[in-house]
Amino acid sequence: TSVLCKAAVHAGVIADELGGQVTLSREKGITLYESAFANGLHSKRGSLSEKRLIFHKACGDALEVAAFNASSWWHEVDVLGQDRAWAAERAALGAAGHSWAAEPGSEGAWLELDLGTRRNVTGECRPS
Repeated sequence: TSVLCKAAVHAGVIADELGGQVTLSREKGITLYESAFANGLHSKRGSLSEKRLIFHKACGDALEVAAFNASSWWHEVDVLGQDRAWAAERAALGAAGHSWAAEPGSEGAWLELDLGTRRNVTGECRPS
């Protein structure tokens, strides 16, 4: 594993066991870098260079979900007599039509996503 990959793991952009693509930008360095422990790696204190690399999380890919589960789901027959179900699987990104909805009146509704493998999910990505 390269030093660059280890730095990306330390920054929390990728997981050591999964790897992945990273996006970097170069910025002006700082005179002193403090030691820090993050994501299972310990960095060293010191002055590294006149420039520093900033890691950016990629947000272009949809989160792949292996399975969905929910506390409840909404089911109805519309005015045309068509059966409509807002089941948990409807929450998939890119699914055509309506999405998931909890049964009306249900309190504490939840939607569970099984990611299939261990993943680090640390925040959300918003369009620029």
